[in-house]
Amino acid sequence: MLLAYDILDPKHYRPSDISGQFAKDHQKELIENGLITNGSLAYSGLITKGSAKRLRKAINILISLSEWKTATHFKSGIEFQFKINFITLTLPSPQGNVTDKDLKSSCLQPWLKYWRRKTKGMSYVWRAERQKNGNLHFHICTDRYIYYKDIRDTWNRNIARFGFIDQFERNHGHRDPNSTDVHSINKIEDLAGYLVKYMAKLDPAEQKIEGKVWDSSANIKKANYCTTVIDTSISQELRQLTSNQSNRQFKADRCTGLFVKSKDFEKQLPPALSNTYQHYLKELRAGV
Repeated sequence: MLLAYDILDPKHYRPSDISGQFAKDHQKELIENGLITNGSLAYSGLITKGSAKRLRKAINILISLSEWKTATHFKSGIEFQFKINFITLTLPSPQGNVTDKDLKSSCLQPWLKYWRRKTKGMSYVWRAERQKNGNLHFHICTDRYIYYKDIRDTWNRNIARFGFIDQFERNHGHRDPNSTDVHSINKIEDLAGYLVKYMAKLDPAEQKIEGKVWDSSANIKKANYCTTVIDTSISQELRQLTSNQSNRQFKADRCTGLFVKSKDFEKQLPPALSNTYQHYLKELRAGV
């Protein structure tokens, strides 16, 4: 989607200016729109409207920076096009007295660190969620294709330090629990909608989680949407895009929006807008 805003004085809209008395006077609105964070709200243990909005933003940025890649199916050997995967990491036995913070700091973070190093710059977004049995599990979206058994082996190795594998072996007679689930979601047209449904849903029955509910790789965490000032050339290009009847539009008091089908988005951008967007993506990918 392209959004064009009317801002009388852009200087008053710089993120660096959101500080001091203005931030104090408008704290609630700024938090809800993801412009600043508040410690007590950021770690409430639940997905709030504000955190869901920031999570949706992170997912959209992840999808934008992810490039189409060729991967090979582990069974058939057939090559296929891959963009995003969806990984779930679970516990094979009861969580017991192991805290949520311990799971994240001693299992999830080392797992992410290993694959960031192994894949040379994996971008990701993760979300923690409580299962009905009380166990914590993690949904992770990444831009890297990882062999499913390697995902499971590295995760089981990390959770073994808390005795989860030993407990599973006592109950099942082996030490290789199917504690992970992996889906390549390259065939889903509304990729953002699919991921947001699982990652950023607001559930009134959701159980609280200790510490962070979600997080992302550093390049996504510090990123904003792609923005630019509308000059003469971009103004002409916007008129060109709006003249295309297949692009749905809407108008508000000081904002005009233009929806472009995601699979055609980069192809439809005219030169000036395309250069701006490609530079934005290059910086995102280099910031991992």
